[in-house]
Amino acid sequence: MRDKMVMVTSTQLSDRVIEVVARPEIELFLYCSRVHIDSQTAECIKVLLQGNIDWNYLIGTTLQFGSTPLLFWNLITLFSEEIPKSISAQMRDIFLINAIKNIALKDELLKLLALLKDNDIPAIPFKGPVLSISAYGKLDRRIFSDLDILVHEQDFLKAKKLLISQGYQTKHDEEHQIECLQAQLLRNDGKVNLDLHYGIPPKYLNLDPECFWESLEPLSISGQTILTLKPEAHLLILCVNGHKERWRLFGKLCDVAAMIQTHQDMDWEWLVAEANRLKIKRILYLALLLANTLLGTTIPQKLLVIIKSDLLMRCLVLESSQQLFSENFSFHKFNYDLYALTIKENRVFFVLNTLIIPTQADKDLLPLPTSLFFLYYFIRPIRLIVKYMALPIMIRK
Repeated sequence: MRDKMVMVTSTQLSDRVIEVVARPEIELFLYCSRVHIDSQTAECIKVLLQGNIDWNYLIGTTLQFGSTPLLFWNLITLFSEEIPKSISAQMRDIFLINAIKNIALKDELLKLLALLKDNDIPAIPFKGPVLSISAYGKLDRRIFSDLDILVHEQDFLKAKKLLISQGYQTKHDEEHQIECLQAQLLRNDGKVNLDLHYGIPPKYLNLDPECFWESLEPLSISGQTILTLKPEAHLLILCVNGHKERWRLFGKLCDVAAMIQTHQDMDWEWLVAEANRLKIKRILYLALLLANTLLGTTIPQKLLVIIKSDLLMRCLVLESSQQLFSENFSFHKFNYDLYALTIKENRVFFVLNTLIIPTQADKDLLPLPTSLFFLYYFIRPIRLIVKYMALPIMIRK
C-alpha cells in the first residue's frame, strides 16, 4: 500500500473545523507546526502575518500546546522579516533554552543505554530524543521532559535495580507500576525523569510489547548508532499515546504528523495490518484523520477515503478540534461516550460502560442531590438516544 501521497482539502469536515479555529493566531499555529512547509502553506503564513497578530496569545498558546520549538523555528528562520524583532528575540531565547535541555537529556539517554548494554539488558529507547531525531530530523525541534526505555519483562526488575544503584529513585509504588506497565524514576538531582517500560500503556489495550522488538532499525544520535523502533512501529505507539490523553495535548498530534511527513516511504500496508492485529486500528485511523485535517498531513488517498467514510471518525475530529481550540470548551464536556467506541474492535465492555455509567455531562444536564443519584442510570440512556440521533445532522450540517 505504498500509494502515491496526496492531500485532500476543501472537504465539509475541514470547513467545519475551520469554524472552530477561526482565530488567525490558531491558523498561523497550525500552518507553522509542520516539519515541511510547502510553497502554498508559506503563502498562507505570509498572508496571516500581514494581519493583526496577537503575539502574546500566539506564544502563550504555543507554550500551552507543547509544539513550541517547531513553530518558533519555522517563524524565525523562514519568516523573520514579517515578525517584530522583539518577538523574534523572545522566540529565539525560548528555543535555545529548550535545545540546551534536550541536549542534556540526550546525553543521559546515551549513558543509560550504554549502562544497560554493559549489564546485558536489551533496551529500546523511544519518544524523547529518539523521536526528535527520527521524526523532526533535529534534536531541538520538539519539547520532551522525560526519557522512555522499553525492556523485556523478564529484565525489568534487574534494570530497575541497576538504575536505582546509579542514582535514580522510584516516584510511585508497585501498584502504580503494575497499572502503568512502567516504573517512573527520577534522578536524585531532580533533573531527569525516566519511564522504564516493560509494556506499552494504557494497560486496558493489552498491547503485546514483544511485537515491537521485531520492528527495530538503527538510528544515529550524536555519532552513536543505537537500535530503536522503525517509523511505522513508533507511529503506532505515538497514536496510542495520543489516544491515552484523548488528544488533549496538541504536541502529540504534531509528533504523529512529523513522523509521517519525514518518512514518506512508510509501509502503510504493514502499519494498517499491525494496527488491526493489535486491535487498535480505529485509534490509528483517528490519529491519521486528525493529522490530515488539522495539519494537512498527507496519507494514501485510498486509506483516507476509508477513514472518512466512518461517521464516528469524522465526528470525533470535530469534537477533538473543539477540545483543543474552542475557548468555550471545557474538558469535562468531552464526548467520552463517543470516544470510548474507538477502543478496540471488541468493545463490549466499553459499550456497556457507555450505556450504564453516568458521566459529568449527565450531571450537568440535570444536577441532582446525592440521595437521587440512582436516577442518572435512567436519565443516561435517554440522553444518549437523543444525542446519537443528532449525530448525522451535526456532521452533515
